[in-house]
Amino acid sequence: MSSIVESALYRAIGGFFAAFVLLPAAVIFCVYLVYIVVKVIQERRKK
Repeated sequence: MSSIVESALYRAIGGFFAAFVLLPAAVIFCVYLVYIVVKVIQERRKK
């Protein structure tokens, strides 16, 4: 019975980590990439 509880606890901690650490980091990274692309396009249009 304790292995079931342990497995559920690890799954909950993993889900929490994915939802509140990895997901925001991935969103911030994608927004940063879009920002870089937009700035590069702006610089190319200046020339």
